[in-house]
Amino acid sequence: MVRRVSQQQREQILDLMFMTGISKAQDVMAALDDKNASVRYWAAVNLAAMAEAATPAKAKLLKALQDENQSVRVPAAEALCNIGLEKKAMPVLVKIAAIPGEDYDSALAVTALYAFGDKVKPYIPEIKKAMFFSIFSQKLPRKRFF
Repeated sequence: MVRRVSQQQREQILDLMFMTGISKAQDVMAALDDKNASVRYWAAVNLAAMAEAATPAKAKLLKALQDENQSVRVPAAEALCNIGLEKKAMPVLVKIAAIPGEDYDSALAVTALYAFGDKVKPYIPEIKKAMFFSIFSQKLPRKRFF
């Protein structure tokens, strides 16, 4: 299904993609409440890129961890990790990384986990467990040998 976006939404998405006129978290926070998932995604990406400067958006980022679109949840979790809220964000990244058949979102989550280096160490058992169940929950094709 193709979703139509208005010219205003296109401009808003492009502004968020290229951080046009964005210098602080307050410039982006309202976009996390937009009805368009692309706008919410790029808002979260911007906040993740702002690192500690995204602290004023903490409440909205925590809410974004529950977003209906998991592509929004990944950069929101990244942003929260950047401001020291790993305990809230890492389980979201681990869960999305382990979803079978979700190549794009899983790759985003795995990349985010990898980027956090030592911050991920306490979550390695959880990551291994999630990946194990992810691999073995997939239906594998059965081969016939005769």
